[in-house]
Amino acid sequence: MNRTDILNNFVYDTRGNEFKEISEIKMREILEDYYFTGKTIKKIIEENQLRIKSSELYKKFPKLTNKSTCKYDEQKIYLTLPSRENFKHFSIDIEKFECSECGHRNMVGCMCRNCQDSYRMKIKQAYSLETKVSLESCCLKDRLALATLLQYTFTNSCEEEIGPSEQYSEIEDSAFFDMRMELERLIAKGIIGVSASSDLSSFPIDDQFPNSFYSDRVKYKLNLAMEDEYYLFNSLKYLTNTVPMDDQEKNDIWRYIVVNELIRLTEYQMDKFDFLYQHENDRDKLFNLFNRLLGNLIPAQIYALICCGVRRAYISKKEAVWENYKYSHVDLIIANIEQIFLLKFNNYEEIKRYDYPNEVRPILYTKIYFEQILLKPNWFVEKVPDVAIGGN
Repeated sequence: MNRTDILNNFVYDTRGNEFKEISEIKMREILEDYYFTGKTIKKIIEENQLRIKSSELYKKFPKLTNKSTCKYDEQKIYLTLPSRENFKHFSIDIEKFECSECGHRNMVGCMCRNCQDSYRMKIKQAYSLETKVSLESCCLKDRLALATLLQYTFTNSCEEEIGPSEQYSEIEDSAFFDMRMELERLIAKGIIGVSASSDLSSFPIDDQFPNSFYSDRVKYKLNLAMEDEYYLFNSLKYLTNTVPMDDQEKNDIWRYIVVNELIRLTEYQMDKFDFLYQHENDRDKLFNLFNRLLGNLIPAQIYALICCGVRRAYISKKEAVWENYKYSHVDLIIANIEQIFLLKFNNYEEIKRYDYPNEVRPILYTKIYFEQILLKPNWFVEKVPDVAIGGN
């Protein structure tokens, strides 16, 4: 830091009351002694007969100015001087100067009251939600996601704001297999929209503002065209009217849900025996395995294989005979499941059925689909339709 930056740019009139009897020339000397000559703070106070604690001295120094003014109220902008200890990190960058009236700084992300008002206006313009989406444009997957969202967040009317979703993040049972993905899809289709009253912290203040946002922090509103709002809302939340669907979409979602529920049950068993995901594609491996097995087995039978496969893996671990599988727990479990299945299949032996465990509950997305849409509460013991999974 160049001493002239301080000694030639401080504003004498902004000094604290403790320096009211100190001349401008003397003030310059005190600043020089404090920051540049190495004179002790105690000696500076004594020589100038100041009535102030050593730790408070720098807080009463005059502020620096760069001759600029605030763009909102044309008041001068100032920079507060640091303590001696922090002086080595001190700089007089333009974005550090602050308006004495409103606190504005010439920087991206300034949160003075004027900038906040400006941000809020831009958000209202960007998320006015004037263009509504018709209910007829919503597919089965949209209706399922929307019903899950409305029930999960306890939303009770069309006008009520939804979320933010992060406030539900500590609930033990999630409503979705991937809540962020479902939210982003509903937003992209215009079925729900970002509420203009969302907290400012929900929007990164950058070059993309306000078009980018944190999907788990913003609040949402329904963006559907509605004539009878009460009737339509109840049909959306509780699916009180018939949901149109085609067999392909119905069966794709069915299989997608069952496979992901089986993955959840695998994770439950893995947790019991201290097995871990160790590779990025471990979950994908389980997905592919269960998708294949559903061609021959019902979910209850696959869960039986999962339990046996995990327990067999635990025995290998306990007896230290699992070799390189200790670096890939999921591969060991998959190998065990496939071996047990092939043995039973080749010997024409029936695979037992295990009930869905009481310690784990199907997620809300699953319950709504099978209990409220398909009316199949016994889905765990039913054969999944043999249709290729499509885009889920």
